[in-house]
Order: sequence, then C-alpha cells, then structure tokens
Amino acid sequence: MKVAIILSAINRAGGTERVGITAIEALNEIDIVPDIFPLDIGTEENVFGKDIKYNLKTINYINPPRFTIYSYYANRLLNFNKFKNYDYTFNFSLIFFNFKKGLYYIHVPDFDVEMMRPGYNKGWRKFYVLPIELIIDPIQKRAFLNSKSMDRACNSKYIADILYKQTGMKSRVIYPPADLESFKSNDKKRDGVVTIGRFTPIKNQLEQIEIAQKNQDITFRLLGTGSEKKKYFQKLAKEAEKLENVELHVNLPIDKFIDIVKSSKFFMHNMRNEHFGIATVEAIAAGCIPIVHNSGGQKEIVPYPELRFNEKEEAIQILKRLQNENLDRYRNRLKQYIKRFDEKVFKNKIRKYLLWETQG
Repeated sequence: MKVAIILSAINRAGGTERVGITAIEALNEIDIVPDIFPLDIGTEENVFGKDIKYNLKTINYINPPRFTIYSYYANRLLNFNKFKNYDYTFNFSLIFFNFKKGLYYIHVPDFDVEMMRPGYNKGWRKFYVLPIELIIDPIQKRAFLNSKSMDRACNSKYIADILYKQTGMKSRVIYPPADLESFKSNDKKRDGVVTIGRFTPIKNQLEQIEIAQKNQDITFRLLGTGSEKKKYFQKLAKEAEKLENVELHVNLPIDKFIDIVKSSKFFMHNMRNEHFGIATVEAIAAGCIPIVHNSGGQKEIVPYPELRFNEKEEAIQILKRLQNENLDRYRNRLKQYIKRFDEKVFKNKIRKYLLWETQG
C-alpha cells in the first residue's frame, strides 16, 4: 500500500508536528513505511526522539518573506497533482491539498484568515488580507466543500463547531496524541508553576510573568521553543530579569523538559481560543493541576470551571485559592479523564481509518 503523509515539519516540537510524527509511528506498527512531505525540510531528525521509518520526499513549497499567508494558497496550486498516485494520503499540515483518497486532519480551517494568522483583521493588515477574504477564501471554501475524495476530521470539538458554522459540514473529532506514558508521575513532592509553549505573543507568556509578579512566593518556570533572537523572547527575558521567581527555559532536551513538568505543582496556559492543547494533557498526566483560559479546546481538556479563568485577575485568585486546597481530588479525576487523549487512542483511529477506507 502506497501511503503519503503531509506534515508541517519533523524537526519542531509543536502540536501539528506531534500529530504527523505519531501517525508515522502508527503506520510503522502495521509495517507501512510512508512517504512523508514536510513543508519545512530543515533537519530530518525528529525532536520527539521517536524511532520511526519513512521515505523523505520534497514538496513544491515557497514561503517568501512578508507574503507567508499568500504562500499557503500558491503552494496548493503548485502541488495540485502531487498525490494522485497514492492509495491513501494523510494531510496533517495547515494547508488544504487535493488528493485521490485520504484524510484531511483539520487543526484550523485554512480558509479562515483570522484563525490561521490571528491579528490580521486589525490596522493596516486588514488591507493586506483583503484580496484573500474577497477572492481566495471563497475559492478555497468551495474547493473544500466539493472535494469528494477526502474524509475530514478535526482536532477538537471547538474546531469542528467552527467548521460547521462556516460550511454547514459536520466532522468527526480525532483528538491529537498525548504521550501520557512518558509524563506519568505520582511524585508527591512538587512546587511551582510550569508553562509550556512556543515563545510567541499568541501563547501570552507576558501575562504569565504578570501573574508571577503577583505571586512572588511561587516559582514560575516558562518552558518553550523558539529563537532567543526574536523580539518577543527578548521582551520576555527583560521582564523575567526583574523577578527572582521566574525562569525561562528555551529548547530544552526532552528528558530535562519532562523532569521539570513532573516536579511542578501547577500548569498554566494563557492562550485564548487554543485549538486543542496537548501540553495541558501531558502536564495533567505528570500530576500538575491545570489553570487554563476558559476558551477553545482547553474546555474539553479541563472539565472543571473553577480551574478556568476569563481574565488575568481570575487566574491570580485561582492560584492563590488552590494553595490551600487538597489537590488530590482534582489530580486523580483528571488523570482518569485524560485517558481519552492517549496517543494509543489516536494511533488506533488513524489505522482504522486507513484500513476501512482502503479495504472496506
């Protein structure tokens, strides 16, 4: 069976990359070595340390500076017939491609400019994306709706609901894979708050530092990936230097990363409208009590409203309140709840999809 996988990259530690790499692993377990098409070749080494087998292929991909959002649509045209000779194609990237038969895994609808690139509906950027909203997006949406050759699955009910509102199309939900086994911990000796995410404005680490300033008796460890040369990271570093209780950890090796999460008492996530949030799941597996924003896919992971906040001040109060509570009642129930997000569940669903569609 000839299988292709389109994914963003294998050398980055984001959620979209995790999905693609775990899918490769799922296929390897049934003796399928797929051809993979990373949009960003970079290095072949996968940052998750997975022992996976694949054939690395190249895709016709352009990404000109200052025109990144337009390149999404150009790349689809450049690869119009790229996957026609495959029995089945999994698309785990953020770009909609045509293929003969396969599954389009939707992290976010690619005909929604605001969701693909938050903030592009403000100021001068509104004019930058106007041709996309008036011309390209309607074409993309029509092609998406008319494509009879592919199945569709969303990474959360939150995204599935958005897709339904935009297109009237219902979609299955296949939750992204969380590595519960590697993060599993019953260690009772814990302290501090850990946060996880790319160092980028959308993840809102500046707000986490502001919360740390109001809770200076608690250590905040901000773990993330990215470049220390980026302006946002430099701004974070400058603010963190003012506080003795804030630590920034960039691009840690996976073993050190996991050790810090396992030793933490709380996990905080401040992004608004997170599409899902694998980091939250794995932090819960490690025994952390989550404090997350009351929006997006986070509501599907953290079913307790009292652990979710709408404004920064609420997060500060939740953290202070939980200092004096018995947290085991949350910890034990949450660990049971997140079993539905285990990577084993994801793998089984991916394999069933492939075998069902190709063998009937």
